[in-house]
Amino acid sequence: MISQIGLKMIDRTTGDNVTDISNKDSEQDVKIAVLDSTLENATRRMELIHKRIDRTDERITKLNEDVRERIRALEKWVWGAGAVLTAFVVIGGLVGDLDIIPDRSEVEITK
Repeated sequence: MISQIGLKMIDRTTGDNVTDISNKDSEQDVKIAVLDSTLENATRRMELIHKRIDRTDERITKLNEDVRERIRALEKWVWGAGAVLTAFVVIGGLVGDLDIIPDRSEVEITK
């Protein structure tokens, strides 16, 4: 009888150990599944972030090109305005030297 009681104790202990191991296995399986899911989500987020960075880089490049084109256009306007002012100064100097327009003092003397 003692031996039968001892076997039942061993069976119960082994059964408890098997149940504990089985519970730990299921807990670990759940944790692994959660970690896999978290890793997949993180990977997707990183891919989305890289796509956003690429789109932002493209936008910045396009905006940079637009700004450079605007600066070139403004430079052309400045050069044109400088040329026109230079022409006015030169023409004004030539007209002043030609005495085409009488001075005020000459007009008063003639009267």
